[in-house]
Amino acid sequence: MTKQEISALTPKDFDIDTERGFLPSREPRLPTPSVYPRAVLAEQGLALPKILTSGKIREIFKPGLDRVPKIDLQFLKNDRQALDETMRYFSFLAHAYVYAPGEEPAKILPASIAVPFYKCAKLLGRPPVLSYDSYALHNWFRLDPTKPIELGNIAIAQNFLGGIDEDWFILVHVDIEARAGKIPAECLFEIQARTEKTAPFASLALALMAQRQEKMLDTMKRMPEHCDPYIYYTRVRPYLFGWSERSPLPNGVIYEGVDEFEGKPQKFFGETGAQSSIVPVLYAYLGIEFKKDGFMHYLMEMRKYMPAGHRKFIEFLENTNVGWGTLREYFMKTGDVYKESAYNRCVDLLVEFLELHYNFAKNYIADQEQKWASNPTRSGTGGTEFLKYLREHIETVRAHII
Repeated sequence: MTKQEISALTPKDFDIDTERGFLPSREPRLPTPSVYPRAVLAEQGLALPKILTSGKIREIFKPGLDRVPKIDLQFLKNDRQALDETMRYFSFLAHAYVYAPGEEPAKILPASIAVPFYKCAKLLGRPPVLSYDSYALHNWFRLDPTKPIELGNIAIAQNFLGGIDEDWFILVHVDIEARAGKIPAECLFEIQARTEKTAPFASLALALMAQRQEKMLDTMKRMPEHCDPYIYYTRVRPYLFGWSERSPLPNGVIYEGVDEFEGKPQKFFGETGAQSSIVPVLYAYLGIEFKKDGFMHYLMEMRKYMPAGHRKFIEFLENTNVGWGTLREYFMKTGDVYKESAYNRCVDLLVEFLELHYNFAKNYIADQEQKWASNPTRSGTGGTEFLKYLREHIETVRAHII
């Protein structure tokens, strides 16, 4: 990419908001009946926790029923907000059906769910499975629109079972995204400044980044306030699994009525925080490199589940070499102690964030008593043996301190 092309870029080119970062510029809404000619879908979105509790979800949407909703695809193409809402609804509905409580995981997703789910996913350019984008980024609204996007002023639009533990788990992630908000734009603007050889902005960008990382960490520490490990493990986590090798459905799921899949089982990873773009952006900007092992392959796979613009931004940061190379290489070559200190502070905070996440993963998952094969304590919802890889991951990041 040329100097002129880099200078012309804006956060909007990557579907990123200057203030909110990866959170949508237009706030998510509750399900909108006008999107569906058969408006029952909207009401069922709000009623999903009641349907799940009744044990009737598979009776309502069983395979073979001629109930495929005729979604107005042209309308959704022209209304991104409505498309995100519709994707959110079918994502939750699909996982609620597959992992219905008290039932064996379903190996067939009925056409009444599978067909519109596939069509929405295709428009968005990502797999037809619940991802972080639908679970968190587009699943909140402000209680008071005049106040900030933060815990205490945000609520969840769509649940599985509902309850404070499920809500809080999602809301903490939304708050973290909001706290990180300006990081992507600041990375872009600093790179543009460095392209113009005004490198002093790098120190300022890192100082601002460190402030936002501190706030992210403060929010992450609040997870135990209203999300109990046992409740998370037994009531929240079971719906987040996908259908891949290390999941309750290692052979995949058949999407009934989706001609493009030719009746063959499809394998997709489940919802996981690894699909958030924040940490990958920090890695890319700070020049943190990992060995090309199985876990790195997995992290690269997770990008397919991110919004297209967000993964494009991560790739931009990784592939744009200005000045002295990566930011880390620049500081090492110039030998500026102040800049190195600013850089190391960001790496330290990243390690602290990852350590906290590791401890939560151990407490909320690995240390729980496994009672069902469909909720393993050794595998994450994204399909990895998470503790082993997370520990190695943390040490790799730590090794980048100058």
